[in-house]
Amino acid sequence: MKNFTRNIIIPAIVGFVPCSVYAANADCIYSGAAEGMKSTQSIDLSKIFETSTTYSTSISTNFTQTLTCNGLAIDTIKFQTQGSEPYYVNFTDASGISDYWVKITTSISPASTKMKSPASLKTRSMSDYQATITLTAELVSAPSATLSYYKSTSNGTATIPVAAAGRSETTQEDYFIQVARDSFSVPFVYAVQSLNITYSPSTMTCDVQDQTVRLPAIGINDLLEGNSNGMTAFSLPISCNSDTGLALSNVNTWLMSNDIVDSGNKVLRNEESSSTGIGISLQDESGSDVAFGATSVLTDAVTRIKTISKGESLEEGEQDVKLNAYYKVYDSVNAQPGSVNATATVMFSYN
Repeated sequence: MKNFTRNIIIPAIVGFVPCSVYAANADCIYSGAAEGMKSTQSIDLSKIFETSTTYSTSISTNFTQTLTCNGLAIDTIKFQTQGSEPYYVNFTDASGISDYWVKITTSISPASTKMKSPASLKTRSMSDYQATITLTAELVSAPSATLSYYKSTSNGTATIPVAAAGRSETTQEDYFIQVARDSFSVPFVYAVQSLNITYSPSTMTCDVQDQTVRLPAIGINDLLEGNSNGMTAFSLPISCNSDTGLALSNVNTWLMSNDIVDSGNKVLRNEESSSTGIGISLQDESGSDVAFGATSVLTDAVTRIKTISKGESLEEGEQDVKLNAYYKVYDSVNAQPGSVNATATVMFSYN
């Protein structure tokens, strides 16, 4: 009976062993430092986005990590990306003037692969297990969805995970989320494919030198009777430059002033003036009066004294704006002789 009893117990012990083997069939780990889990490649979108806002490419992973395994079974390696959730990267600069968003979407093939035989290998290299990532980068004005995956940079380059390799157990299929949060301590992640994304777009700036325009002295009677208005031609030497010699955006140029004295925003006069009822107006080359902006916000009512279209050549001398300044009576009842002074600021908007 003792022998028979032992024969009953032995199958029970043997029956327990397969459970232990099943739990260990995924027992490979990467035991190095967290940074060593990353394999990194790079892509520069700066020139690419000059001609298009969308770029697609295929990238082969370059995993090289060494895994330590228990040598009991063959494991299945699963490859993951962020799936349907886009990864957004916000490129800014220290001044806050530049603000660009790049949307990254990826897919990966194959979805999984078996580790190579024999099962008894206790050291394996991830260099034997690679996948192909299909990546699309899109320059967008702002995120169009909730930011599940997001990174911001002010130095022109951001490093993001684009794929991860790890165990295939169904309870551990969301390990890319951990990787996206830079959490590499989870034991079921074998390797991470990172991507250095650079976007330093060509810059474009417009500027103009300070300028003083002096109108001639005229008699107030000539001015009131319309015999003369002191019309004086001048030119604003506007200079716009870019790395490519072409306009990188549409540019609108207008004049803003705090010295507006009429309801049409076309007559200027400040407190330094000793005359009354008389201001200064500007005309463009077509002879139309220039409407000034009262704030730094460009509205439809404000005159665009110069427009540059995206892609237009920025040749020197062709950007100058020709204008005429003249005396304007805006209150003939109270008009009195004296000096007339006014200031305006040249403004630029880029879109």
